[in-house]
Amino acid sequence: MENRNTENLWDKAFENGENFVFYPYNSLVQFLNRYISKQTSFGKFQVIYQSKSPCNSTPLRALDFGCGTGRQTLLLSEFGIESYGIDISGSAIALAKDLSEQLNLKANFQNSSSEILPFSDEFFDFTISCGAVLNCMPQSLAKHFLNQIARVTKKYCFLMLLGKTATPPHYNLNQDSLQFSPISYFSTLENIYDLVSQTPFKIIFLQESKETNHINNHCATYWNLILEK
Repeated sequence: MENRNTENLWDKAFENGENFVFYPYNSLVQFLNRYISKQTSFGKFQVIYQSKSPCNSTPLRALDFGCGTGRQTLLLSEFGIESYGIDISGSAIALAKDLSEQLNLKANFQNSSSEILPFSDEFFDFTISCGAVLNCMPQSLAKHFLNQIARVTKKYCFLMLLGKTATPPHYNLNQDSLQFSPISYFSTLENIYDLVSQTPFKIIFLQESKETNHINNHCATYWNLILEK
């Protein structure tokens, strides 16, 4: 029942035009260029990561966990990666499919509220999860899903997490300004290490960044992680 309520709240937020991401995250672009495939010119890439597939011509395959409207999934497609996006919100998936058509990029989008990812073991070469998806659920569920990600992933996982912020995100659900606050917990160095220690992953990159608006004193902390099996 809790999953159904959460799904409905996300559906209403996306239907109200909230949480749209129109451009790729720069930190994701940096991860792809450093660990997966370096862009050398327009439409040209030098592959860095070698797939375990016995057929070298097989394209890399990647999952975007909590893909939302799909902009980061479609960035993977721009890199020539066979990309999959999964999200709890059917409304977000519908928008992602529309965006795929508008950008003329192919991706596989799927709506799912199951706590078991619907993919076989090591189906993906790597997984990404941007926009603090794991912060939008209880920590125990975040640990469960990170283990699910590890199960379906061969090597890398790129994560973006939200640290302490003065004003957590709120999304309007209707024209009467009924709001939805999705953040369940904030990431800290301690709970990040605890989260990862209970999975097959190890941390190979951990970046903390803090932003301060000195006009209104708004402060926010963000974490970028690269995990490896």
